[in-house]
Amino acid sequence: MKGSVLVFLVLLIYLPVAASQDIALSVQTHPRVLRVGDRVAFTITYINSSTKKLGIISEGHVYEAADIDLTKASTRERGILLPYLTLEYDFAGVAKALQILKPGQMYQRRISATVSLTFPRGVKSNDTQEGLYLLFSSSAIKLPGFGTYRVSAEYAVTDYLRYFLNAEDKRRLWIGKANAPPIEIEFRR
Repeated sequence: MKGSVLVFLVLLIYLPVAASQDIALSVQTHPRVLRVGDRVAFTITYINSSTKKLGIISEGHVYEAADIDLTKASTRERGILLPYLTLEYDFAGVAKALQILKPGQMYQRRISATVSLTFPRGVKSNDTQEGLYLLFSSSAIKLPGFGTYRVSAEYAVTDYLRYFLNAEDKRRLWIGKANAPPIEIEFRR
């Protein structure tokens, strides 16, 4: 009995943070209608919607393209992440990347990409065919063709990242998953 009460109390401490939506996420693009050669900016906004200070690691992915999710509206096919090269995760940089947000405070991250019909030259990849690509600085997203896409962003942090933080920041790091409501953009010929 004492063991199950202890487990319940431990879960009670962690459950509100993991189960509640303490972080609100949104994504915007500019422009919303794109053609080959256009540069697009994705702005991801993180808002602390809780009543306490929370830590986020907004730049936790090795590849920028991993933060953006594109799904073709007509077929529901998803864009495919294609890294340019193998990068090492900077675990020492985790603590530096931590942003502490006060209640109601927001943080914005901007990611830029270029619309292209070819994968970058000199980049080794199994996918060097022509197609429709969004080229980021260290990765790309191969798209299943022209048309309207739903764009979203996901912020997901696991307990594992706490190992790289000091004691105070470990308690503040928000653990969980938040998804931005999708918006639509269009790729035209």
